[in-house]
Amino acid sequence: TGNQTAEKISKDDELVIYLPLDISFIVKKAIHFINPKVFIIIETEIWPNLIFALSNKNIPIALINGRISPSSYRGYKIVKFLIKPALEKINLFCMQTRQDVLKIISLGAEPDNVKITGNTKFDIETNFKSIEKDIDNLADKLKLKEDDQVLIAGSTHYPEEKILFSCYSKLLINKPNLKMIVAPRHIDRVKKIEKQAEAFGFKPIKFTELITHAHKQDAKLIIVDVMGKLKTLYALATVVFIGGSFAKIGGHNMIEAASFSKAIIFGPYVYNFQNIAENLINNNAAYKVNSEKELYDGINQLLLHRKEREQLGENAHKAIENSRGAAKKNLKFINDLMI
Repeated sequence: TGNQTAEKISKDDELVIYLPLDISFIVKKAIHFINPKVFIIIETEIWPNLIFALSNKNIPIALINGRISPSSYRGYKIVKFLIKPALEKINLFCMQTRQDVLKIISLGAEPDNVKITGNTKFDIETNFKSIEKDIDNLADKLKLKEDDQVLIAGSTHYPEEKILFSCYSKLLINKPNLKMIVAPRHIDRVKKIEKQAEAFGFKPIKFTELITHAHKQDAKLIIVDVMGKLKTLYALATVVFIGGSFAKIGGHNMIEAASFSKAIIFGPYVYNFQNIAENLINNNAAYKVNSEKELYDGINQLLLHRKEREQLGENAHKAIENSRGAAKKNLKFINDLMI
């Protein structure tokens, strides 16, 4: 999926390839062929043979948007003797938070090479005008009425769908105009999710069937079975649940939903996006819940109180706007590195 996305956004003079296997003679051949002026690593992908080969050719190496989750840090500490020599070859570390700075230095990075620049994900801006037609078309195909409310669960994992269906069945008792859209992180799970929904008495409809008008009836529960639609769907949401936060996956990105000024709710496991989650919570811009009951209560509260969810969404949008700027900082340090 990442490769396909890169191909779509690349220009005519840009080459998209997979990272070569981290075997010395393979990476040396790739480096000789590409002859890079600088090598930029995103987040914390440490490939020792590639890093050593680049360093031996005096090619500057920068790691940007660096972060180290608690589980990764525990793993890295075990093999510190292996990764420390590679970290010493990296010329620049642009880390997301102070905690990430301390972790990377403790693993062997040179302190003088480490900077705090923030999270570049905050810099991803949503061009509302470019997707305005898509939003209108989706609203039409979903047969959304003016008084309908939409609960969107984005990037869900097992067993989150079961928890959500349980909450949804209770919410419908007092909210018959509520629709639910579930977008699993992995679309190969769609059939299993359909069966789970049917066990709760629902008649789920796949997203692709709706947009091709294969179903004429009003859709109450929609399962997204195609990639790349979640951002547009978020624009239609009344409340957004961020998946991976009840399934001990570590959560998924909240920024797109926040950029649409949506009321966001997530579970206890958000360690992959800890700084973003804390930013939202500290700015009264999201709900964090710890159980199915709290999830139900939180969604119900937001559906019932329009002013509260609008304030939550407005705060989320402001929190994102105020956190931008990491990309420019990274670019400045990379330019300095190449002088």
